[in-house]
Amino acid sequence: MRIFQLIRAQEGRVAEGIVWTDGRVVLRWLSGTTSMECYDSISDLRSVRELSGRSSVILVEDGTS
Repeated sequence: MRIFQLIRAQEGRVAEGIVWTDGRVVLRWLSGTTSMECYDSISDLRSVRELSGRSSVILVEDGTS
């Protein structure tokens, strides 16, 4: 399991998430009205969210140890 943050260049941290050991991903938005999204992979998250140079996924913790 890996914990990550979604960082936007202009806004800072906007979401946090977990990559489960099977590769599936849960993303939780940190806005005033929080919501959660599930993806089959981190690649799918990047594709759907169109993460370009303005946003990045930053690994915070590797929970495998």
